[in-house]
Amino acid sequence: MSEIEKLDQNLDNMLQGLDDADKMLQVLFDEQNIDKLAENISLGQYAELNNALAYHANSLYFMFLKANGFPVKDHKINQELVYFLSFILSSYFLN
Repeated sequence: MSEIEKLDQNLDNMLQGLDDADKMLQVLFDEQNIDKLAENISLGQYAELNNALAYHANSLYFMFLKANGFPVKDHKINQELVYFLSFILSSYFLN
């Protein structure tokens, strides 16, 4: 795979991540307030929402660091992503 193809694939992945984050955030914008949204969902769904939002916020920060050439391999952001992803996956497998 050439460097241009790798860059193109990375850009596609980043755009897909931004698209996913946009879809999730759109729910909050439609509701105007996360507390208002919490009234309509279960406590478990609210916890899942908070974990997903935290994961997406960290993902956006990771993409920012990566896009600006910062070394992310040993950055604390990787630990945070694994931390939130473990909660998301455990929630997925419990349901």
